Amino acid sequence: MKIFKITLAMLLSAVPSLATMEMMQAAKDVMDASDNLDKAVAAMMEETESIQPKCAHPTDNYVKCISYPDDVENTNILKHPVIPRKTALAELKGTPDYDMALGMITAFREASEGCKEDTKFTLATYPWLSKEDFSSPVMVQSLVTNFVRGIELRGAQVSLWNTFSDDHATGGAQVVYDYGTAATGRDLEFPDFPMNMPPMEGGFYDIDFGQARITYTLKDNRSATNIVFPEGTFDRYYFVLPAKAISVQIEETDKIVAKVSVLEPNTAVETVDAFGTGLVFPEKFGNNIILVEIVGGTDLSELGQQLIITYTMQDHETIICGSNPLSESALKVMN
Repeated sequence: MKIFKITLAMLLSAVPSLATMEMMQAAKDVMDASDNLDKAVAAMMEETESIQPKCAHPTDNYVKCISYPDDVENTNILKHPVIPRKTALAELKGTPDYDMALGMITAFREASEGCKEDTKFTLATYPWLSKEDFSSPVMVQSLVTNFVRGIELRGAQVSLWNTFSDDHATGGAQVVYDYGTAATGRDLEFPDFPMNMPPMEGGFYDIDFGQARITYTLKDNRSATNIVFPEGTFDRYYFVLPAKAISVQIEETDKIVAKVSVLEPNTAVETVDAFGTGLVFPEKFGNNIILVEIVGGTDLSELGQQLIITYTMQDHETIICGSNPLSESALKVMN
C-alpha cells in the first residue's frame, strides 16, 4: 500500500463540491497519519521521550507503539497518549481495557506479519469504541508500520526479585523477601541486596549488573538463617532484563553454590508474603528472566567472595507503531 501526495494535488485541481471536499480531507487524514508514523519511527530510533504529533489529540491525531514479543501476552505498550509508558498487556487483565487492547495488539501484529518489502504501511482492523460516545462498539482501521532498532543496555531498567525457600523453615514455599530496580550503567546497580532482616542495616550482596556479566560480592552474612546452607535451601534471584534473555552460565564462584537458567516464558511462580513486605510478586514472567538459585552447600562464612555469571540477551527489538483510527472517508481513499 503506497501513499502518494499527488492524490491531494489532483483533488485540489478538481471542481469543488461537497464530495470533493470530503475526499480532500480524507486524503489529508491519510497523509497526516503516514507523516505522523514516519516521525514517530524516527523519534523511537533516537529514543526521544515524546513521539506524538505537534497537534496531538487523544482520539483524532496520535500515534501508539507496542513491542513485538514472541508471545502476544508479553506485549508492552511503549508509547500512547493516555496509557503510561511500558504498560504490559498482562497488567490490564481483569479490566475492561484488556480485551480491547488485546484485539488492537493482535491486529497490529497480524498487519505487520503481512508487510511486504516494497510496502511501507499496512492497515490493521480491530474492534474499538466510537469516539462519538466512547461506549458504542465499532470496527476501526489504523495505518501501521514496523521497524527494528538496536537495544542499548546502558541506562535501561533492570528489576530484581528475591525469594527464599527452605524445606523446613518455609515448608518449601517461596517467601517474597526483597525487590529492587535500577538503571544500568551505574557503578553498582543493587548494593546491599537483599536487605538484612530489620532492624539490621545493610544487606547480603553488592550485585553489579553489567554488560553481559552479573557479579555477586558477599559483604554481610548476619541475616543468614544458616551460614552453611543445608540441602533443600533455595535463595532465588529473578533478574528482569530489558530484552529477551538468550543464555546464562556461571563463570566463576568460590563457596557459593549456584544454579542459573533462563526462565521459560509464561512461568508462573507461587509465592507467600510471610514477612509482610507488601510486595506484589508477578503472576507470570515473560521471556526476559534470568533465574539465579543459591542452593544447599553454599558457605557464606568468607566475606568478599564472589559469584560471577555471564549472560546474553537479544540485542535488537521489533516495534510496531500505528495511527489513531482513520475516518471512514479516509479508508475509502486508501482502498
